[in-house]
Amino acid sequence: MKKWYYLLIAILVTSNAFSQEKSWDTRWFVAPGTKFQFQEFGMLEKKQYGNASNATDLKLSERGNFSIMASAYKNFSGFISASFEAGISKGRFARNGHMIGTSDNKTLNMIGANLYFHLLPARNKVQPYVTVGVNNMINDESFTSVPAGVGVKYTGRKMMFLAQGAYGHAISANANKTMFYTAGLHIAINNKKSKKSDKDKDASTSKKDKKKDKDEDNEKSSKKDTTIQNITNNFYINLNLDSIVNERVKGLEQGAGNGTKRNGYRDEYDVHGNILEMFDNQDYRVETVDGKTQTRFVVYFYYDDYSITSKAFQTIDKIVAIMKSDPKYFAEVKGHTDNVGSQEFNLNLSKKRAQMVYDYMNSRGIGSDRLLMLYYGKEEPVADNADMNKVWLNRRAEIILKTKD
Repeated sequence: MKKWYYLLIAILVTSNAFSQEKSWDTRWFVAPGTKFQFQEFGMLEKKQYGNASNATDLKLSERGNFSIMASAYKNFSGFISASFEAGISKGRFARNGHMIGTSDNKTLNMIGANLYFHLLPARNKVQPYVTVGVNNMINDESFTSVPAGVGVKYTGRKMMFLAQGAYGHAISANANKTMFYTAGLHIAINNKKSKKSDKDKDASTSKKDKKKDKDEDNEKSSKKDTTIQNITNNFYINLNLDSIVNERVKGLEQGAGNGTKRNGYRDEYDVHGNILEMFDNQDYRVETVDGKTQTRFVVYFYYDDYSITSKAFQTIDKIVAIMKSDPKYFAEVKGHTDNVGSQEFNLNLSKKRAQMVYDYMNSRGIGSDRLLMLYYGKEEPVADNADMNKVWLNRRAEIILKTKD
């Protein structure tokens, strides 16, 4: 008998170890007098007493007793469940040391409980199992056995059916060894509620799946080149801006000279003729490098971001219009960052910022032969990174407009 206990313990440990099933039928199942049990003494008696037993000469119905039970069954996980029984048994019952053929018919009350260890997860409608329990027959005295065996269970939408065979190990001194054969038809209670719950669960799952898909799409979209989307959205809008700027450039080029007004605009030129009146003063700075004049424009980025802002688009579009109006111009695009993060991270971020400006200008019709891209990471700050009011000035890309030699 010890082998049975060891086997059950091993199955319990194994089933819990490999169980990944997190969903099971949580309803109660009730057998209102539809669970049946036959307790049979003849087979084990013949094995114990040999030819001294006349059990094989008896009818099957005379070798034991038949029980009708009410039962309540509940799943506690995908692999473990339990049931509780109470009923009436009628037939022959052999006390310890007595043979079934010498027993009289009796009517006994019975109560019992069983623990089931399923060998397949709850998603399977058919689940083989091993079981161990306790069975107590009560009349003028109590006879207690521990049945341990195997069986199979089928779970449908409204009903559950199980059948099993078990060896009954005698616990009380007056009980005899026996075999138990059990079959039961259980009805699921709260079935309508359960079906509604299933529908709600499916609907909830569907909503979660849709939300998950939406979140994934949003995440993918956010990982895409944000600037390219802005380019698409701004491309058509800025066609009109180009025409307006070009007309203004044309008007300026036909102006009478520096300091004159035409169409309400003032002509302002640096020594190379860069047209600056279209820009705000903070958008550019004219400087001399190695004896050569150049105009430096700056566009800014949000923290840890490389998408072009609407303000930056306006500045870049004006630069593009100037470069289109006169092929003598070319531009250097330089990416920069603040000092938050490693050098490798910031170098990559500054490259992305420069690349975004470069790609946008290129998409607006400025050829690659007129553009040069450089990036410096956090190496060339123009403001104190420790000053929270000024550190944003370092999150920038510079567009240096030059003329070809």
